[in-house]
Amino acid sequence: IVYVPNSTGRLWALDRRNFTVLGSLLIGGGSRNPYVSKDGGTLYASVLHGYFYWSTAELARRFRPTDRSASR
Repeated sequence: IVYVPNSTGRLWALDRRNFTVLGSLLIGGGSRNPYVSKDGGTLYASVLHGYFYWSTAELARRFRPTDRSASR
């Protein structure tokens, strides 16, 4: 999964094989580039009003690519 921020305050989750949108996280305006911890277990992101973090294992379950997205 590739995570991409945008100016509308969302962090988009894309399938790395074909860049199909798997979903998004609403984090607010002014989002910065997300990064993953050294051990790969946590995704961090910041915005103008604060910081967010998520378990990468939980996000992988939430945004798991489907067979439909893999065939595009």
